[in-house]
Amino acid sequence: MFEKAKLLALKALTPLHAGMGSELGIVDLPIQRERHTGFPKIEGSSFKGCLREIFERIGSKDVFMLFGPEDNTDDAYSGAIGITDSRIVLFPVKSMKGVFAYITCPHVLKRLKEDADMASGKLDFKIPALSEGQCSVPEKNIININNSNIMLEEFNFSIVSKCDDITGIIGEKFGLQEEDKQRITVISDDDFADFVSMATEVITRTKINNETGTVAQRALFSEEFLPSESILYSLILFSKSYGKERISIDEVKDKFCNTITSINSIIQLGGDATIGKGIIKLSFVEV
Repeated sequence: MFEKAKLLALKALTPLHAGMGSELGIVDLPIQRERHTGFPKIEGSSFKGCLREIFERIGSKDVFMLFGPEDNTDDAYSGAIGITDSRIVLFPVKSMKGVFAYITCPHVLKRLKEDADMASGKLDFKIPALSEGQCSVPEKNIININNSNIMLEEFNFSIVSKCDDITGIIGEKFGLQEEDKQRITVISDDDFADFVSMATEVITRTKINNETGTVAQRALFSEEFLPSESILYSLILFSKSYGKERISIDEVKDKFCNTITSINSIIQLGGDATIGKGIIKLSFVEV
């Protein structure tokens, strides 16, 4: 069905809550996560619904062609684009030096390579082999303490290799500034899993009773956010159109990409829009 694909990067400009509903756990309102890894994600259905709402709001005539009609009528047809779950690629973590680091891991990099292949591209970098407590950083970085160690949160990591090929390619493809390229740090899969589980933002919120001006009873709840600066990516899949207006895959891709560019690539995704959460910047990753 889908014959072409393109990588779309998502950078959180403010904390982002793509929620999975309430849960009987430490956090009342957790974020969406992959079941098998625990890594943060944004469901493809959530992201697609957000994009559709934007296309509708700006009055795009291509909404039905791209996303399919709303009503399941006899002449219903499939939309011409598909959207995968958004996967984390760079996660911001507090660093003892340089303010924060962008961490990633071999598993994330391997998946990124595989998804680039689906987009008919190639990311030519070597993935380092790392044990717990080890890391790989670029030669020119802003986070090392003494050329042999870095500290992320309260944990010490030994620098065992350089990752300039990863830094250069990901930094260029995802449009990072030079300073942010110097923050990229590769750590082991297990260490990465711990950070993305324990280093998200958890905020305790409450509700004020309008009549008394005090906290309403039993209105206290905690909410988890993916921190600002987080960078994810999604695969946008293209096919020929199925509606009355039959156009080619290339035309479908151009219509979608041109519309994303026309809105300056800034959108709101997830909950808490009224308190400034979920502002993200979109950019296409050319591979």
